[in-house]
Amino acid sequence: MNYQTAVEFLWQHAMFEARPATQYAPQHFSLARMHALLAALGDPQAKFSSVLIAGTKGKGSVAAFTESVLRAAGYRTGLYTSPHLHDVRERFQIERTPISRASFTEIMQALRPHIERFPAITFFEITTAIAFEYFAREKVDLAVIEVGLGGRLDATNVLQPQVCAITALSYDHVELLGSTLDKIAAEKCGIIKPGVPLVCAPQPPAAMQVVVQTAAQRGAVLCLVGRDWHYKRLSLERTGQTCAVGRSAAPAAEYELPLLGAHQVENAAVAVAIAAELRKAGWQLDDAAVATGLRTVVWPARCELVPGSPPYILDCAHNGESAMRLRAAIREHFPGLPYVLLFGAMQDKDIAGMFDNLLPDARAVVLTHATNPRSVQPEALSALAAPYARPVSTAATVPEALRHAAALAGPQALVLVTGSVALVGEARTALGFTGKE
Repeated sequence: MNYQTAVEFLWQHAMFEARPATQYAPQHFSLARMHALLAALGDPQAKFSSVLIAGTKGKGSVAAFTESVLRAAGYRTGLYTSPHLHDVRERFQIERTPISRASFTEIMQALRPHIERFPAITFFEITTAIAFEYFAREKVDLAVIEVGLGGRLDATNVLQPQVCAITALSYDHVELLGSTLDKIAAEKCGIIKPGVPLVCAPQPPAAMQVVVQTAAQRGAVLCLVGRDWHYKRLSLERTGQTCAVGRSAAPAAEYELPLLGAHQVENAAVAVAIAAELRKAGWQLDDAAVATGLRTVVWPARCELVPGSPPYILDCAHNGESAMRLRAAIREHFPGLPYVLLFGAMQDKDIAGMFDNLLPDARAVVLTHATNPRSVQPEALSALAAPYARPVSTAATVPEALRHAAALAGPQALVLVTGSVALVGEARTALGFTGKE
């Protein structure tokens, strides 16, 4: 098996990022298969410590902040996130360096006979096993693990982490997780473990009630950002912002963040609280490491500014609420600067919710699609955009859409690229990024 055949073997398996799951139920998703696969590998997930992060919005950013803090403290870190922007190897990182082709191939070769015992095994189950095996082989000190879908039945939920975290919850994957916030919260709360501290971001009341009840039932110490930790934005500019985070009724520490938007202040506060819980468990994380980690975090395509004429903003928003946060960030960091919206989305997403938040501020709209088979065709998007009375055009490819949007924007406007991770990844590639920057 060479690298190319290893990647092809992986992509042969059911991938719900490319085609939606029909049912989030035990007959389709079960941790039993994941436990069996890992047992055949010698249970690599038991050979390193971890932080497990679930949520609807911000879980990747919190993971990136947390990993950066741990690395600044001198720990050998693993980071497992999904989906990727450019290359599948981005999902598996040690000290923020993606897995090498040689290591990926070697691990896939070792996994293949075990994988073939499970005909229904999914892409995400395989990548999770790759991550755990890689982190065990490379003897990481702490791995920061982002939950894929939900939590209760997610392949990552075989871990016994040092700390669990739940970021902001909202409506996404409703056909799989439930159509109400309490149902979605119940699935996310599946990661809560007896005796393992839980850090939770501020939540709507219906979701918070489920979090509080589940933590109490399972004997998990609950740390609430917004109650036990307070946070406040102090200043902002086009390249970043400053904030203050501290325990309730205690002086706050000031931090610099390179990521834009008020939501990233909340995400940073969650990461600070995670670091505090790890410190309680004996991990050496001083204040300087926390400050350095937050200041130097790298997390592309999250309100990412690409300077130029015109400048681009690249963001992975893919539901109504994340689009609302993106709109607020642009208004705050780029006041008075109009934008041309370059948009593409997946079939199972709240396109109307995203349009409600993004189109009113748009000077014009360019609609396109990523190569992912779940992408909505631009003509269908055009019909959905018609009621917003904005100039709409379509493009067959992302590079063509970028050229057209840049022409429409000229030097006096932004080009905002958003709607799906796949779309933004293709846009970054077309703009010259490779995932190695």
